[in-house]
Amino acid sequence: MSSPPEDIRELLPFWANGTLTEEERAKVAAALAGSAELRADLAGIEALHRQMQAVPLPQGPGELGLARLMRVVDAEPRQSAPPRRQGGGRLAASVAVAAVLSSVLTLTLTRDRSGEGAVYEQASGEDLAATVTVTFRPEATEAAISALLRAKGLVIVDGPSAIGLYRIGLPYDLTAPEAASYLAAAAGVIATVDPVE
Repeated sequence: MSSPPEDIRELLPFWANGTLTEEERAKVAAALAGSAELRADLAGIEALHRQMQAVPLPQGPGELGLARLMRVVDAEPRQSAPPRRQGGGRLAASVAVAAVLSSVLTLTLTRDRSGEGAVYEQASGEDLAATVTVTFRPEATEAAISALLRAKGLVIVDGPSAIGLYRIGLPYDLTAPEAASYLAAAAGVIATVDPVE
């Protein structure tokens, strides 16, 4: 025995509510006549419908409550919007001019004067060969960290992570094991070292 079509099953709550069109009622009635499964589904839906109808609706505040609310609303002082400032166009024009001047200055300063065509240079200088992951001691000062890294040309390339890890970039003339050994020797600044390569 095949299962009744899903579109008929979807109409059953509307049958229980009495909100179907004549055409839909005829279609559902024909399907109900031929399917015990649909009749059982409808019986469950009708029982649920009766239970929901038996639950009393909560009472609102009534007319007296509404009148009281309106008195409170009318008694509150009305606040007006703050006055609009004039001259917003001048500020926007000033910002636009500053942005254009900043762009021109940046292009001028980063242009390669040697004629080789390079437009910019990385702030970290030369490319880095490998990295080492470290954590710094909480008591280490910024000056101590900076001095330690500069001495070997090391650069912080990432960090801190959520657990306090920093990734340190190495120049090409320094291997990861050499850098790890150098950093591990600075026990007053470095807590942990992990060469990554």
